[in-house]
Amino acid sequence: MSRLLWIAVMAIIPIDCAPLDMPEEAAQYQRDITTARCEEWFGHAVAMGWEVEDLPTLDRIMWNESRCDPTAHGGNAEYGDHGLTQVYWRVWAPLVMKLGYEREDLYHPAVNLLVARLIADDAESRGWCRWQPWAASGQYGCEVTS
Repeated sequence: MSRLLWIAVMAIIPIDCAPLDMPEEAAQYQRDITTARCEEWFGHAVAMGWEVEDLPTLDRIMWNESRCDPTAHGGNAEYGDHGLTQVYWRVWAPLVMKLGYEREDLYHPAVNLLVARLIADDAESRGWCRWQPWAASGQYGCEVTS
């Protein structure tokens, strides 16, 4: 990833972890779905490049993985899962560090959702289901292959 893109991403990451206001299209989408549990993080998700159509599945992932808690961690504190989408540090540390972040930054909702989007994009670029990296907590529309 180019340094210029990294600087652009850093410029849009808010300093605090408070929920962001949503763009109107995401806010309307939120009003249209009644099953959302983590909608307070939809503003961050859209700001980090998630498509509005991804929000229902992303919402299920955030609920199943962290119960919408950006400070959640699972497994080993050093190598385990971190943040809203439970990014697995042992696997994704090189990506996180390439972006200029550290493990603790995964507890910031915007950083976590940016990294999660890049993980989903990576899965899709490999011909996998976009949601495959989270298949352990739910199928999310992915076909199970043996």
